[in-house]
Amino acid sequence: MKKKYGNTKILFQRGWLRHLHSVSRKYKTYYPIVQKNKSNSKLKIKNPILDFIESISLSHGDNIGLRSFSGHLRVPRKFTFFDQPEIALSFIYRAMRLVRESTCRAVTLDYDESMEYCLGAECLLSIALTEARKSNYNIEKGNVLINGVYPRNPQHLEIIRDVGLVKELNEAEDTEIKDSSDKDAPLKQIVFINDSIGKENSSAYADDSKNKAAELFTKYINDCLNPYGLELMPDPETKLKSCMGELLDNAERHCGLPQRPRWYVRGYVNHSHSQPVCELAVFNFGKTIPETFQCLPRDHYSYNSQILPYVDKHRKARGMFREGLITIAALQERVSCKNQDRNDSNGTGTMELLDVFQGMHDHLRRIQEQDVIEPVMSLTTGNTHIKFDGKLRIIKRKLQQGNKTRQIYPFNDIGLEKAPDRAYLNKMQRVKFPGVMINIRFPLPSVTMNVEADGQQEIDEVKNDNGAN
Repeated sequence: MKKKYGNTKILFQRGWLRHLHSVSRKYKTYYPIVQKNKSNSKLKIKNPILDFIESISLSHGDNIGLRSFSGHLRVPRKFTFFDQPEIALSFIYRAMRLVRESTCRAVTLDYDESMEYCLGAECLLSIALTEARKSNYNIEKGNVLINGVYPRNPQHLEIIRDVGLVKELNEAEDTEIKDSSDKDAPLKQIVFINDSIGKENSSAYADDSKNKAAELFTKYINDCLNPYGLELMPDPETKLKSCMGELLDNAERHCGLPQRPRWYVRGYVNHSHSQPVCELAVFNFGKTIPETFQCLPRDHYSYNSQILPYVDKHRKARGMFREGLITIAALQERVSCKNQDRNDSNGTGTMELLDVFQGMHDHLRRIQEQDVIEPVMSLTTGNTHIKFDGKLRIIKRKLQQGNKTRQIYPFNDIGLEKAPDRAYLNKMQRVKFPGVMINIRFPLPSVTMNVEADGQQEIDEVKNDNGAN
């Protein structure tokens, strides 16, 4: 046997200790570790709104900068759904997660470099952060404090303060807002806020929350037009009520949460500005438009006879994608998941809404006898973003059944036989919106307002009286 060199005494002791350790482990009894419950720890409750916001990101294991986050969030330069929906949604997702998961007790939202905005982006951000600040389990007592630096644009500032995040925080029970913005200038604001976060059966007498919201929304539009001595004619007023009721009914039916459908309607205008702008946003969480139709059976009339032929015809065209083509086909008049045959006429909401606002703008332009900015409208659902800029008009086509006509918006100047213009249809690569969102910006001519002698701001707020249903 070959002699082993080295300190044999140390080697023997090391081996003997290993043997004793293995014997002790063999006969040792292990007990489960029981953590003591902290009486002041927050109870983890599932939040459906945050679940929807978290589903915005399509990338798994994405880096939101949690380790390096110091409590300062810089709002992107273009925070709008009209032109940059992917940037806006990515920021809302990242901001929600940082407020919910970081160890910072205070977060500052910096709008100093933000130049472009829209009402829908601000409302979605305010809903996300209001819920996230209450769901941070790293903070045992209290909620996350949100501070902010206002943007330079006064209209953007007013939306944040009077409709967006500052208003949401001001209504929270645990928050006392210290607002340093200038409120001395005479203002004439009209604010519209209407939400539904509960299940409600439809009423045969049009007495449910959806129809009430549609009536209040129509009243709000008339209030926006009243300073110019205008109001909606009976026919456009009826169309507006009908299409808003249909949009909100679709929002509830396609929500994916049968007991707690969630839709939100917001509006804002300030007539005291030199060029007032009416901002509108309607959105809901749940199924996207493509998901709604793809869940239908293959032999469904609208899906088989109206959606699929359009998709198959244009899917190989440059820049086209399946979800976008399904959405454009679904927006056309008389296309609905409720239609069972060619005689059904459901599916008029979006076209009627676009028709009403185009007509209003054309009338205002005629009476002003000058060119004004065209209205802009965007629709975001899933990974699809569609923009309406007023350059293309609605086309009316005669149907085979009698003298009936059908309104279409093919996003070109020819018809549905041609693929839509790629300038109006965009596919988002990294994010999606879990539901449907419509944003409208409607410029109004300037008008001289009657301001009270004390010069204080005057805010008319149209809000649902019943609160959450």
